Amino acid sequence: MERLESLLRMRHVNTSTSNLAVTLNSVPSAPGIISGNTNVCSGTSQVYSVAAVPGATVYTWGIPGGWSGFSNANSITATIWFK
Repeated sequence: MERLESLLRMRHVNTSTSNLAVTLNSVPSAPGIISGNTNVCSGTSQVYSVAAVPGATVYTWGIPGGWSGFSNANSITATIWFK
């Protein structure tokens, strides 16, 4: 991952200055297509995943109402409940 280096100059209330080195990382690419079963039955658990994205450290999943799920990185196990 390309790293961008930046140097910030901060001015304090007492007009003295100090330097703070900051490392800016590039934004990871968007994940690809979600894979997993599209034909599901109520009460079953399904695993959905995307290919790992270089540089991504967190994946946020959104699931439909009536489903519950837990995630570890680039996959989620979802339990489906139909009303």
